[in-house]
Amino acid sequence: YLMMGLLATTVVVSLPIVGVVLSSALIIIPASTAAFWTQRFKTMMILSSILGATGGMVGSLISARYETPTGAMVILVVGVAFIVSFLLAPGKGLLAALRQSTSNDRLWREQLLLSRLWEQWNACSQSTLKSGLPLSPSTIHSRAFEKLSSQGLISVTADQQFLLTTAGKAAGAQITRRLRELNQFLDEEPMREVDPFAALQHDNYIRQLRGTDIETKPELMHPQLLGSSCQHAEEEPCRHSG
Repeated sequence: YLMMGLLATTVVVSLPIVGVVLSSALIIIPASTAAFWTQRFKTMMILSSILGATGGMVGSLISARYETPTGAMVILVVGVAFIVSFLLAPGKGLLAALRQSTSNDRLWREQLLLSRLWEQWNACSQSTLKSGLPLSPSTIHSRAFEKLSSQGLISVTADQQFLLTTAGKAAGAQITRRLRELNQFLDEEPMREVDPFAALQHDNYIRQLRGTDIETKPELMHPQLLGSSCQHAEEEPCRHSG
């Protein structure tokens, strides 16, 4: 109630003095600008007050220097501050969001590729696993494959075959299990909103959405049950189209 009262008082007092446009701009723009830099309400109030006062002083100085309308210059100054914050704020700015989206997309590709490679690896015979499994050149030279290789999850032999390392097998089994959980949940509740990236990153994400413990679904608990059973005899190579 105190804040609403202060807001109403500000509007009533400022309207006859500076007009509707400037009054609205000084109420909305500084607060919106401060919201890009902090999530704490108290800090946001202090920062928005500083931005509003600074914008008013700078706008007034520019107006006096170049003999332009004061209200328009004040709005221009706080508007520039808003645009800069919208673009460059580290947590909520547009560029930060684009970088995060690109990073998430890259990680998503890496995890899907690792899951696919693990399923192929898990389905092949032991004799094939000793020499490695074939991959298409486009897969081997992809950024996702190079990233997985640099992380020590995959190794490539001289004849362009891939081998999963111990860490790669564990990570691939974990990601595949999470994908299975995600697909099963979407089949059960297709109308629910789900963040696929969070589902791949956190074991408890789907469990929290479902509201049940993973132990109630033992077929998803054990990584060795995720891959298809070996469908190849030991003397038969594992076929892969790439």
